[in-house]
Amino acid sequence: MNYQSIEQLMTQLALARDEQHELLDNVAAALQEIHEELQRSDAERQRLARAQADAIVNSAAIIEELEETKEKLETAKEAAEAATVAKSQFLANMSHE
Repeated sequence: MNYQSIEQLMTQLALARDEQHELLDNVAAALQEIHEELQRSDAERQRLARAQADAIVNSAAIIEELEETKEKLETAKEAAEAATVAKSQFLANMSHE
């Protein structure tokens, strides 16, 4: 092997090494992008989970409020029906007198 052949071989090795470094840099950049996307996805998943939990809590509060309103309406209905019966009895008694 002569000096020129060794020099060409070293140049080729240097180019191959540079190509490998570039390839590794590209792989590292792609992995970094994937990592960042996974972090964004995880943050979004956590945000949605919190929003869902909040919605469940709010729904439970609304259901409880509706149940209380229903009970109040039932009580008011019973009072109104009792008043109607009392009024009818009063009017019946007044008409007989």
